[in-house]
Amino acid sequence: METGPIRVAVAWQELANQPAQLRRIAEACGSEPLIWDSSASLAGVEVFVAGEGPETLPDEPGDLRLLQCASAGIDWLRDHPIWRSGVQIANASGVHGVQIPEHVFALLLALTRNITGFIEAQHRHEWRDDGPIAGELYGCTMGLIGYGHIGRGIAHLARAFGMRVLATSASVREEAPLSIPRVAPFRDPPAIPGPGLEPDKRLPLEALPWLLAASDVIVICAALTERTRHLIDARALDHVKRGAYLINIARGKIVEESALVQALRDGRLAGAGLDVTDEEPLPRDSPLWDLPNVVITPHISGASPHYVERTVNILLANIACLRRGERPVTAVDRERGY
Repeated sequence: METGPIRVAVAWQELANQPAQLRRIAEACGSEPLIWDSSASLAGVEVFVAGEGPETLPDEPGDLRLLQCASAGIDWLRDHPIWRSGVQIANASGVHGVQIPEHVFALLLALTRNITGFIEAQHRHEWRDDGPIAGELYGCTMGLIGYGHIGRGIAHLARAFGMRVLATSASVREEAPLSIPRVAPFRDPPAIPGPGLEPDKRLPLEALPWLLAASDVIVICAALTERTRHLIDARALDHVKRGAYLINIARGKIVEESALVQALRDGRLAGAGLDVTDEEPLPRDSPLWDLPNVVITPHISGASPHYVERTVNILLANIACLRRGERPVTAVDRERGY
């Protein structure tokens, strides 16, 4: 096991602005982290912490042994020389397991409880108690497209609402019972499921049409890969149960946007909560802005005051793996693309 100092460079402004977290890195690595910009030398730097975007990366890998990304999604990295190098790449998988599931239900409840309509009435100083309220979430089925840390967090909250959960992901090979976590950071007991609900299930991606047809709420929480790009297109939306809701907190390009707009206009979907869109920022002339059954947030579902601390926790775990000659805890699989 290595015991000497490890030199770390940081190209992530949110971390650079937090001295307490930089001290944690210095204590673990035996050297002060370098706050990097494109003019600084990376000679001797073994670990590089990058924000989200190619502009936060060095052009060449140099002496790097580990690239730690501050984001869970790394689709922006795939055309960079470091992707094609021998440098180990780690993401921040797990850092969103609390705040994004909470945001999913914020979007969903805004739609089902007509919160946006009541806010508009509030701005007009109107006491309107005749706004449309959809059915309860209790007893409904939620279909998750993707079942990593975020999907498991969403499933846990769905249990608290008394919902059935179906989940599919590229790594699932055959149908199996779905085990929903009840462990830290999730400790609350689940609600009693609605009467007559079928069991929770894990499903292979090939079963996506069945999941879409069975779900009252569809949540996209998968990584963007060539396999998932435009996975939810017009053909997929034809399978959706009429009156279902769609929530996307993953990547906008997983959904074919023109097909989504049509499904919202013709009532196939009762509503959509979108934290991500195909093009970001969403163009001012996009029809999504004006659809009454859409709630849009500007790709902020992952925001949290604990984000930097949690990412440093992941970084330090991965540096410990580096010292032991082990694969990083959150290693990126280049073949799978995440």
